[in-house]
Amino acid sequence: MLLPLFILGLVASGWCQQCNNNNCEPPDCRCFDGDEPGDFDRADIPQMVLVTLGYELNSEYGDLYKSLFTVRNPNDCPVTGTIFVQDVGSDYNLAKDFYDNKFEIGIQSPQGEKPTEQKDWDDAIKKVKDSLVGAGINEDDIRGFKANALNPGGLLEYTAMGTNKLVYSVDCVTTQFDTKSTYKFPYTFDFPDTDNSCNTGELPTEVFKGKWGISIPALTYKGTKCATAAGCAAVVTTKQDAFDILYNNFNEHYDGNRAPFVVEIDPVWVKNQDYLDGTIEFLEYVRAAFDDTWIINAWQAVEWVRNPTPTSNITNFDPWKCD
Repeated sequence: MLLPLFILGLVASGWCQQCNNNNCEPPDCRCFDGDEPGDFDRADIPQMVLVTLGYELNSEYGDLYKSLFTVRNPNDCPVTGTIFVQDVGSDYNLAKDFYDNKFEIGIQSPQGEKPTEQKDWDDAIKKVKDSLVGAGINEDDIRGFKANALNPGGLLEYTAMGTNKLVYSVDCVTTQFDTKSTYKFPYTFDFPDTDNSCNTGELPTEVFKGKWGISIPALTYKGTKCATAAGCAAVVTTKQDAFDILYNNFNEHYDGNRAPFVVEIDPVWVKNQDYLDGTIEFLEYVRAAFDDTWIINAWQAVEWVRNPTPTSNITNFDPWKCD
């Protein structure tokens, strides 16, 4: 009897099932190894640039973050991003100000050493979420999570996300899927991959139906691979370097399968004037040079994957409108 029960347990968990278009369909499910959303030709897929900002949010960093977002998307809406707020050192009223200006607000937690107990994960996320709601941010609009230091916590993290009603995470840096033929679109954990693709930390191997993951492909520059642009400081020393590391990796996405290009920004990066200026130049350039490129927040990217819309109709895509 043990063997049948064991097999039954695997089937119930989803591990024995092969994810495919018959058992995993949008808007609430997407396979990790799925084809391009909508089965569109590459030219019909808008290139999404996701600017994600994190750690403490205060007046110093807030002003620097605002300076990045100077252009508009093809539908004439201001470009935007996602700010993942940590508890220590953050001004929650400033988070509300960004929220009022159409930025997505998520949660970055916990600080310090990664917890090993479920309650510590649950409580750390709850503390930030309660503070954001207390500042006037709609609870239903707080969907995203990023583990501190891009070090995902697997089962503990996703269980805490579920407890706190979060929908997606963007914290898995990967060198396994960091080329134009292997980039991944956002996917769900209805059929989790048992092969952990994160360079640090881990993804859950258990089923979390309807919970989304956004991979962060490692950046490649001058023969060096880095989790973030700031991590490439040894080879990024000038404004031109800052522009080039972002543009070169953007171009790999654009000429590849057009999966979202994640630009991870932290205070160390924006406090360097050359890095800041190079990033601003990059964002301005891709919007001026590519009429099918959109600078959006992380949830807007998930919304597109849930409801794929070709570039010919994308200006009418409701989740990307600003009114």
